[in-house]
Amino acid sequence: MSQRFPNGFERFRMLMGLRTRLWLRASGQSSRKVITFALGWSVFFAMAIGLGLGAHGIVSRNPGAEESFVHFACFGMFLMQVMLGMVSLAVAEFFDVSRILHLPLGYREVFAAMVVSGLFAPAILLYASPLVGAVCALDDGGPVLVRVAFIVVLVGMGHATALTINLFLLSMMTRRRLRDIATLLASLIGVTIYFLWRTSVRGGALEDLIASDPTSHLRWLPTSWIADLFLFRHDAVTLACRGGLLAALLVLLLMLGARLLRATFLGHLPSPEVSQVGSVARRRDWLPADLAVLVRTARTLCFREPQVRALWLQQTVFLMAPAVFMHLDAGGAGAVSVVFMTAVLLPMSHAHFAWSLFGLDGKGITLLLLSPTPRWRILFSRCIAFGGLFLISDLVMVFLLFLVIGIIDGSPLGMLHLVPWAFLLTAMADLMLMNVGLVTSVWFPMRIATAGRRAISGQRTENSGCATQLIRMMIIVPSILVGNLFGAVALWPVISFMVDDPPSILSLDPAWGFVTIPAAFGAVLALQWGVIMVAGRGLERREPQLLGALVDTGE
Repeated sequence: MSQRFPNGFERFRMLMGLRTRLWLRASGQSSRKVITFALGWSVFFAMAIGLGLGAHGIVSRNPGAEESFVHFACFGMFLMQVMLGMVSLAVAEFFDVSRILHLPLGYREVFAAMVVSGLFAPAILLYASPLVGAVCALDDGGPVLVRVAFIVVLVGMGHATALTINLFLLSMMTRRRLRDIATLLASLIGVTIYFLWRTSVRGGALEDLIASDPTSHLRWLPTSWIADLFLFRHDAVTLACRGGLLAALLVLLLMLGARLLRATFLGHLPSPEVSQVGSVARRRDWLPADLAVLVRTARTLCFREPQVRALWLQQTVFLMAPAVFMHLDAGGAGAVSVVFMTAVLLPMSHAHFAWSLFGLDGKGITLLLLSPTPRWRILFSRCIAFGGLFLISDLVMVFLLFLVIGIIDGSPLGMLHLVPWAFLLTAMADLMLMNVGLVTSVWFPMRIATAGRRAISGQRTENSGCATQLIRMMIIVPSILVGNLFGAVALWPVISFMVDDPPSILSLDPAWGFVTIPAAFGAVLALQWGVIMVAGRGLERREPQLLGALVDTGE
């Protein structure tokens, strides 16, 4: 008599039993893990109780806000779980299933086991603890066990969504172009989380949002279906429809996640075709041929690695966010302060790349230094390439910054008159930063690590330590401030275009701006030309040290 093959539900039970035994074995291996397990549950209950009391206080201060609070809490937890799950695959418990795919298992039960096992992962419990405490502390709603059951459904839906998106992103990683897009999307997700956090911690922001009845905007989302089931404030037919839609959505997520799991780990997606496109030399009449090639090569280095672009984007947005929130806290009265803060913070976002202008070359620096090109021309080409990228990105960021501030103030075009002056200050600081970068690139070279490149162990402690970073900032920040000082002197005559009523001591005929602005830029550019010549002679003497610091022979 042949043995009966287990069905899908039985295979799912076997997977969950295996996962439970692994949990118990891992948690009881040592006293340290037992203590860690106990502390994890203690933190869960502490957060649930603390946030529950806080939620009860918010609702008590806003009578009739229970419905808005539940809708907003469900949506906030779902959004946070999905976003953080996309940023870090470590959150996805049971994510590495490659070792069991050779077994006769269906992809649906494997994906279902991934979702259910994730409900008991420590990170997922920490996500759910605020909502558990909040909804259990409310006076309105169904029984506590029913509330907890709906929270489990919400957490499962969020975890399934995060897993599905992660599997889709992993399948995209098999294609070069899509992999680059996915890297930038992940960077934007991290930036979005940062802005949500900064917005939520501002004084009274949460209570103002709850009082504004967010249910009018959230009622069509799946999280509102769970909130309606939790509150029991609709008729039986409406609640049954919401429950049916929720069940259909969970089934759809299960099917889609299973298909993506199969495509990701078995490679059933179409293999990418490698297209060969002949490169056409572009004319740059304003540059000699050798400089044009060097500039094009240096610019390619910045766009070759998507991680570099993602890092650049994150640094820029993270540093520019304080300017927006400072303007909000000042009630719209700090426009000029935002101009000067922009001129300080934007150049700091370029400091990591300006410090080592050869940090992205890798082994290509060897071929570059073997060429007969004069060293000052190599440094000059780096100034043109990196400086141009810095200035273009700064112009875009300054425009977007003041556009966003204008939209927040209710007048989208009301702040754009400050864009030219903020950009002039920022450009002056960028030029001074490039002067520092020319010196440090020759005498203190540093390799900028990117994906697929092994870090140099000898350079890791020398270039990445806290003391080294502090010394860099002590050099970079004063250089940026000196650039801002040049810019402030250049913009002195035109301060009336930025301030409606400037002090009388600062009054100067705006016509002097045609003298001060070109003079300031001319002085900074003359200083940069001198630094290029000095650094070029230093590069001729320090080529062996530069190669030893930037080239990893074991790569």
